[in-house]
Amino acid sequence: MNESRIRHAIESSVPNVTVPEVTIDTVHVITSDKNNRRTMSAIYAALHSLDENDIAYAFRLVCHKNEPSWAASRIKDILENATRHEWPRNFHHEIDVSIYGSTLSIHASSCGDAPGCSERIRKAIDDALPACRRIFPAGILRMSYNFGVGGYPSSVFAAHANGSDEDDDVSSNPNWPSRTGNLSGGGRGNNPPGSSRR
Repeated sequence: MNESRIRHAIESSVPNVTVPEVTIDTVHVITSDKNNRRTMSAIYAALHSLDENDIAYAFRLVCHKNEPSWAASRIKDILENATRHEWPRNFHHEIDVSIYGSTLSIHASSCGDAPGCSERIRKAIDDALPACRRIFPAGILRMSYNFGVGGYPSSVFAAHANGSDEDDDVSSNPNWPSRTGNLSGGGRGNNPPGSSRR
């Protein structure tokens, strides 16, 4: 796809929208109005006005609310691609990327590990850092890793700590919403005892 023509078509016709990157099949745009139908319609109109040689027949449009949001998303893509063959099989894994001011934070975690796996993942991430820094030249880089039991990223625990029902795993507590997981007994919360009969 012709990045310069795509960028010009959008930025010259849609106010307050920038195009930080165009890849083989994806157009990334930064706009605070991504939920505004008029803005999105204007972006699509600009794209469809291009010649077929300038843009792929099938493309994705990905909207980001600001530049740090775009940078974090792209860095996560780079790191996931760099590590995709290194994670231990059959275990949940995740890479979290966040940007605050000039600080880039990367957290890689897995609930399982395998011989040499964590070392290979660390090396793959280190090798990918130059590409990440080209997207966001961080003043401060913070790296953290967590492999084995309890290797879920902090965002998972935060969801539970905030009392979110969306992440409740009923399979782990067949007596849900019992607070204790027990079918009977005090403190369950799911079916309080009724008044005693005489």
